[in-house]
Amino acid sequence: MISIEETKKVAELAKLEFDEKGLEKMSKELSNILGYMEILNDIDTENIVANEIMSSNINCIREDKIEKFENTKGILENAKTIGDMINVPSINNNEEE
Repeated sequence: MISIEETKKVAELAKLEFDEKGLEKMSKELSNILGYMEILNDIDTENIVANEIMSSNINCIREDKIEKFENTKGILENAKTIGDMINVPSINNNEEE
């Protein structure tokens, strides 16, 4: 089991704060996690190939195709402008639009 002192050190490294009850609970939980890791260490992985792809779906996204868009003038006619520039919403919260 992980000691309270070790749990305090882990909490400090993770910038977490616990009261005494929380430290005891976290100590038990960390001990359980490490127990599971020990079980994983005991599994025979000798005949398992590392980095084997688990799914047959390598890339199911459509291919990008460049298409010429003919109506750019129509889009610009609907754009809000100031002078000869397009007016877009501000991304700076300190400034008004």
